Amino acid sequence: MTGEDKSETASEASAPKPLRPLPDRPQDQTEDFHGHLMDLMVSVGAELPEVIRHEDLDAVADLVSEWRETALREFVMNEDLDVRRCIIPGLPLRAGRYPADLHELVQEAVRIARAHPDDYIRHRVEIQTGGG
Repeated sequence: MTGEDKSETASEASAPKPLRPLPDRPQDQTEDFHGHLMDLMVSVGAELPEVIRHEDLDAVADLVSEWRETALREFVMNEDLDVRRCIIPGLPLRAGRYPADLHELVQEAVRIARAHPDDYIRHRVEIQTGGG
């Protein structure tokens, strides 16, 4: 193998991997989501490295998905007012933001929030679902 061949192999190995598609999302929406994650990281004061690897974005995307599912389940199952008030601002309440197996749970969370005796929770659900 010549030096030139080794160089080509090394550059192929270091080429960025394509973004892993998100569940139930086409590739262009995956790229939009990863762009949104970078914006979110900057908005909370996170320092971005000079080179962002797709694997890092995938790991963050996995954490976001895991947080969303956990928060959704907690919102539905935990009747504590303070818990629900803390969760709802960061909880996407559109079924399309979740895998198909969680769509019924999203609908249940929206139903709970709309019927909730707390004004803040009822207000937030309308903002987050586009109803108010």
